[in-house]
Amino acid sequence: KVSLGIVIKEWMTTRMPYEILVGLVIGVVTLLVIFPPEQYMLRLSVDYAVPLIFGFLGLGLLCLFLKLRTVTFISFICCGILCFFLRSGRFVYAAANDAPSISIAQFNLSETSDYEGLIAGVKAANADLVAFHELTPGWKQFLIDSLSAQYPHHHINVRIDLFGAAVFSKYPLTRKGSFEFNDIPNLTGKIQVDSSLLSVQFALSHMTPIVNTAAYSEVKEHFDSLAAYVSVIDGPLIAFGNYNTVPWSSEVKGFLSSTDLQNSPLDFTPTFQSSALPILQLPLDHIFYSDDFECTAFETVGTSGSPHLGIYGRYQLKPRPLDDALKPIF
Repeated sequence: KVSLGIVIKEWMTTRMPYEILVGLVIGVVTLLVIFPPEQYMLRLSVDYAVPLIFGFLGLGLLCLFLKLRTVTFISFICCGILCFFLRSGRFVYAAANDAPSISIAQFNLSETSDYEGLIAGVKAANADLVAFHELTPGWKQFLIDSLSAQYPHHHINVRIDLFGAAVFSKYPLTRKGSFEFNDIPNLTGKIQVDSSLLSVQFALSHMTPIVNTAAYSEVKEHFDSLAAYVSVIDGPLIAFGNYNTVPWSSEVKGFLSSTDLQNSPLDFTPTFQSSALPILQLPLDHIFYSDDFECTAFETVGTSGSPHLGIYGRYQLKPRPLDDALKPIF
């Protein structure tokens, strides 16, 4: 007959190798987030860094209760390392004032079943510039008919694949253009906001969904192409779209570093509800803006019948030095 005390004593003397093994797994996963490899399955650790943080925290608390000190220590340390890695700083919205401003919204038409609900959501957002992704031929005339009264100006590129896009504007589009990356169109243009001196250039992009290893390289090259385009633009600029990458990825961080653009404060708020568990949903849509602006509002916008949420942001010009105050903003 073996007593419970003997079983516990034997477990206490043999658990150390298992603790070390579990600790090594936690450490390796943490390194994969910070230094992601090229392989698709391993790169998924970057996308799901937030669930990993909560997982490490929960595991640490459980092991603390079970007195597994090694796993407890490693879990808490790795949880802290990931929190430091994902830090974005404390964002404070600028106070809205009378400075010239522009509001941006974008919506994804994929899997949208409630057409009228979508239009109601667009009109309720009441943005100055509205973009649509995954625009197929069946959507074009419906959007024009539904939005022309509120948005008389538009720039449309219809496709039969998921890279069709359109921009609708309340104000004149003084320039419309595009550039392609691997046959993927990026809509560009300039909007003259009302009668103010504010003229804003924009670039709308939709990047390849990351479903395999090759897609990571393609998205990185697409970001490089977009960076080359926006880097030569002087003046107020908005770059926005469905980038299919999380804001803490190396691709987004590298793009922001090379262009000096700023990301709107989406952080960990998901825009694509790919899972029933909120913690597994990802923020894949972004609005980047030049240093000419400061962000006064940013939020997700629900669209009826679609798991892909829209986003909305408002940006106003920063105060300028007195000697530049009378110069128009081009």
